[in-house]
Amino acid sequence: MSFIDAIKVLLWNITGYTLALITFYLAYFYFQYFSRYRPLPGPFPFPIVGNRLQYRGHPATWAKRLQEEYGDICEIYMGNERQIWISRADLVEKIFRPSLNNNYLIRITPREGLDEIDVTTKGITFNRKFDSWMFNRRFFNQAISSLNFMKQNIIWTRNLFEEMEDYWRELRIQSENTSGRELVLNISEWMIRFTTDVIFVMTTNKRAYSFANYFNQLSNTRTKQHSEIEMVESENLIKNIHSWLYALQFFMDTPSLWREFIPSYKKRSEYLKSEVDRLNNTFMELVKQRRKEIEMTPEDDQLTPDMLTMLLTVNTPRDITVKLADEHHTRPLSDEEVCGNILEVISAGVDTTANTFCFIVYHLGHYPGVKEQMLQEFNSIFGDDLDRPIEYEDLNKLIYCDAIIKEVSRLMSIVPVIFRMSMKADEIVRHNFPAGTQINVNTQAIHMHPSHWKDPEKFDPSRFLNQGVPSGNRITKNSLLIFGGGLRMCPGKNLAMTELKTLMVLLYRKYDVELVNMNEPIKYHYSIVKHCDDLMIRIKDKREKQ
Repeated sequence: MSFIDAIKVLLWNITGYTLALITFYLAYFYFQYFSRYRPLPGPFPFPIVGNRLQYRGHPATWAKRLQEEYGDICEIYMGNERQIWISRADLVEKIFRPSLNNNYLIRITPREGLDEIDVTTKGITFNRKFDSWMFNRRFFNQAISSLNFMKQNIIWTRNLFEEMEDYWRELRIQSENTSGRELVLNISEWMIRFTTDVIFVMTTNKRAYSFANYFNQLSNTRTKQHSEIEMVESENLIKNIHSWLYALQFFMDTPSLWREFIPSYKKRSEYLKSEVDRLNNTFMELVKQRRKEIEMTPEDDQLTPDMLTMLLTVNTPRDITVKLADEHHTRPLSDEEVCGNILEVISAGVDTTANTFCFIVYHLGHYPGVKEQMLQEFNSIFGDDLDRPIEYEDLNKLIYCDAIIKEVSRLMSIVPVIFRMSMKADEIVRHNFPAGTQINVNTQAIHMHPSHWKDPEKFDPSRFLNQGVPSGNRITKNSLLIFGGGLRMCPGKNLAMTELKTLMVLLYRKYDVELVNMNEPIKYHYSIVKHCDDLMIRIKDKREKQ
């Protein structure tokens, strides 16, 4: 046999063995699939990739399609990982049980991508180390629930809103002088930048100058309140934070093979990693700088109750929080732990609050009766004085305002999907799941499920009034998951509600607000959360009528 013939035989044998292995793998894969115990409905998976090639866009759009085609509980395969999707309130009772013995206290299954950007061992959002998560969450709650912190946040919000009003007045003058037209505001742009400033001040006691930068983009003149260097650094930081948010979704969803071998994904991966590293370094420097400032501050001087200072001083002689330490939580937080928590607050607090407020503005514009009832509630608490400062105690009286927020959040589902993982084998509605199963809760389907809500498509804040009264409204358990549920419920719930109510009072007590285009449907897109796009409004100062 010649050398060439030998090569041909070798290649033929290799091809034969390869085909045999592929055939064996396919047979094994589909045998496992078709013989699985108590199968659930779902799209037909392909070997290696599962249903990944059928995935289009954000998990929320995927969730909507799955629920419509396969019902309230179904399964998909992302690669070889089986994932369960649940879209009905009674099916998530185990998942959101408020107990340390809950089997679903870890948010997500191991993901190499999230490990690469170092978010699975610190903070509270994607931290997979249970003891570390418990430790960080305790002090996070301790800081964010401080009464001094909540009251100070209202002051910060009010002061920044007044600065934003100055920019609006200047833009209105320019608009009237140049075109003779009334000022039109893109409230979605203003709010994302305003909440960035509020969250940044609240967490670090430093300005982000985000809406000042936006004013400079719109105005014929530039603001002179802040230096050019501050403004440039601020804008770069804001872009860096947005890249960090995008990185979470990218590294959670994109397989490592794609990131390593597909050029476009590899380029994106390298860029996002550099952005994550840059942001971590920026915040670490901020943490170290604040620690030095605290050390240099005389003990008799009161420290500002921002979150960074509270986290750095907890369990130290300078502790300014409500001391809740026990035998398990007696040490201070490290710089790395503080940095991780601060970064999560900023990333989680900006988009959720800003977009929820924009959706509130949209619905109030379409439901004048609801807006009028809200204004009557404002008047009953604040009277005719449009400038009376808002007190923390005032916000607790805004019952109808609270109902509006809940109803808008139900209809729009800012966080459309909640992730949980089973830590040990479990059963849900007669279906057994092994340990390490990824469970995805479809909140937008639950919020609109006809089994839980009468006329679910209807905007009706009154459905949240008179709860607990014998003849009042009853809300099905786990049918409203604005902030998640169980022990992993969003710890910023009270802060978010306080911020939203404060903004509603500040805007609607002083201004008549109307939508520019009443016939235009609400525009939004998905990333980590549901984003409101280009919501154009007109505002008129009520004080000018007096």
